[in-house]
Amino acid sequence: MATNAEHPPSIATELIFVYAYHNLPGISEAAWIDYYAPPEFNGLCDDLKTHIEWQLDLFSESYDYSEDNPECSISDDEKAAFRSVQDAEDCGTAVEDLNPLDVLRGFRAVMLLRVASGDLANIRSAVKMFNYIIACAFDAADNPQSYIRIETAAQFGPWFIDRLFKSIQGLQQTGRCDPYGKFIGEKFETLEPALSLLRPLVHDEEWPRNDLALGRLLLIVDCFKRVVEEEGQS
Repeated sequence: MATNAEHPPSIATELIFVYAYHNLPGISEAAWIDYYAPPEFNGLCDDLKTHIEWQLDLFSESYDYSEDNPECSISDDEKAAFRSVQDAEDCGTAVEDLNPLDVLRGFRAVMLLRVASGDLANIRSAVKMFNYIIACAFDAADNPQSYIRIETAAQFGPWFIDRLFKSIQGLQQTGRCDPYGKFIGEKFETLEPALSLLRPLVHDEEWPRNDLALGRLLLIVDCFKRVVEEEGQS
């Protein structure tokens, strides 16, 4: 993202933050974080499309999808997208009678249609559908995860800073910190004083009250982004 965190855009531009995390045991574990101003929403759409396709490919190749008919409402236009990816002989088959993987493929087409619209409400609904379908499909015994958060600064700031604090505090609690949380805690432990100053700001009911406060959050986000990208390349 081209935005310079030290000279952030006005909060009136309504930055949108994206955080995605997945942990498919024995397969892959990673996080993705970024933020976008409205003029950059095309990039948001492209990045979300890539991530959703990657995660659904990774999931369908590694896990058995057996959720026959998840409760996801779709419009008439989206029903056409759902059917467009089915085999010709299945076009007249009721959804509940389709192979579960064909159902997943149909909902994938709906998600991508919503993302491609560029409308923030549709993008949010695509993310909601993704999270719902994946959560329903996973076997809780293995504790796999794959989810996406798409939020405003007001929503994202408190959650993100609290998450960093939880990872740092987990370092002192034997048995309470998973390997990924331990990794994040160790990377950000030296920034605990700065996070302690930022934490009350993001929990203020008027957060983000000015560009300076928002810029402090973006500096931490940019640091987190570098950390997870470097880990992914190692």
